[in-house]
Amino acid sequence: MKTKLLHFAALLLVIVVIIAPILPAGEGVMTADNPLYTQPDSSLVSVLAADSFDEPVYILRDGLVSYRVARADDMPVGAVFVISVRGWNPGIIFLVGVDSSGEISGLEIIQERESPGFGDLVRAENFREQFIGSGAGMEFITSGTAANNQVAAAAGATVSSQAIFNGANAAVNYFTNNILPAW
Repeated sequence: MKTKLLHFAALLLVIVVIIAPILPAGEGVMTADNPLYTQPDSSLVSVLAADSFDEPVYILRDGLVSYRVARADDMPVGAVFVISVRGWNPGIIFLVGVDSSGEISGLEIIQERESPGFGDLVRAENFREQFIGSGAGMEFITSGTAANNQVAAAAGATVSSQAIFNGANAAVNYFTNNILPAW
């Protein structure tokens, strides 16, 4: 009996030591009471210039969490999406601005839990700038230099890059198929 209890305790310890570190922590997890659902307007302006933003509309599919319509002089000028995707690890949360022409106006990483060093590669300005001006039909390439409407993976962070691309692409598609036609 003591042997079984000892084996159970050892197994439980292994689970806690090995599994717990890869589970997302409470901080930054997408929940309705988490401030990551509703970014302050100053964060939103960093990806799409506007005077004001409507209340969030929650989507919760394809990595899209929510969007807020951006307005200038009370006219809609685009939308800012909050996106949560899994790269190598769960927990890449970022903002994507999509302007009224259906092109990405900015991308800002809010949080990532990638292995040390890899998150820095996708946070880098030269990686994020590739998205600006891209719209429907943008393409992801794993190597080389990106041309118009292409995004090249950050060297050494292909999985993270692909996850961010997929989320940004989902935002553009959602905007052009669901928001823009209503305007």
